[in-house]
Amino acid sequence: MAGVWIFAENREQTLELLNVGRQLAAKMETGVSALLWYDHERAGDYISHGADEVLLLPALPEDQSLEAYIPVVVAEAKKGDPDVFLFVATARGKELSARIATRLDTGLCSNCITLKYDKENKTLEMERLAYGGAAVQKVTCPARPVMATIPPELLNRPQQKMEETGISGSSRHPRHRR
Repeated sequence: MAGVWIFAENREQTLELLNVGRQLAAKMETGVSALLWYDHERAGDYISHGADEVLLLPALPEDQSLEAYIPVVVAEAKKGDPDVFLFVATARGKELSARIATRLDTGLCSNCITLKYDKENKTLEMERLAYGGAAVQKVTCPARPVMATIPPELLNRPQQKMEETGISGSSRHPRHRR
């Protein structure tokens, strides 16, 4: 299942990423999947806002931190082989994305302000501010998945779509289908 993956950290920021992911997926002619680790009730909400599929991560015991998901997310990414993997550029999102990128042996562009897909070369060009905002750096990543963090409230949220499709997952393993 290649495509654009989004790590759903919280609703408002996930909706922003779904908007970006849906636009990229349209240009790449692929789908959008959201990885949901909390509040599984939001799966239908994310599908109605642009996700084609929601992968439900199992609930963690209260004594475990979110970092416990890293091996599960890495294993799923190795199986699913996403083209692009997006995170919100919060402290948590940056830390998780960096650890996941390291384990996937790929690059990570933090705090992207734009993402542009070059259909001819099949590359994603990312832009980020450098030198305290005095310059714009253009980054491309030759490895897959291309990973990026996007600052919250930088982009617009998507409009809700009417049809709902695939929610997958269970409390035991994120790839089980219902």
